[in-house]
Amino acid sequence: MTLQSDRLILSHNSSLTQVAYYSMIAQLLSPVFSLMGVVTTSFWPHLVKRRISGETNGLFLVKSVCLVVSGSLGLVILIRLFSPILVKYVSSSLLTFNESLFWLFAIVIVLQLTHSVI
Repeated sequence: MTLQSDRLILSHNSSLTQVAYYSMIAQLLSPVFSLMGVVTTSFWPHLVKRRISGETNGLFLVKSVCLVVSGSLGLVILIRLFSPILVKYVSSSLLTFNESLFWLFAIVIVLQLTHSVI
């Protein structure tokens, strides 16, 4: 999803409506990726400090992954509660909320955030 290249590729291989749905869901879930991205970045100094001191990172890593997954899912669920209203408002009622695309996109974001901790 770097530099919106996903939307560029999608625009060449699908319809304008599909790009609109994808873009809408991406905009809805971008706060999750941004906020939790800041959280995962804050773990690195702690992991490096533990590695230099010779401590094992096993338990800290498990706790970090659990925190990122639960925080991400909590934010996703919160956004999901308001998504139908937001989609209608932002799209001037031209788009409807796409449940399956939302959850697929949410899973990808949670996996990306989890991978950034590991």
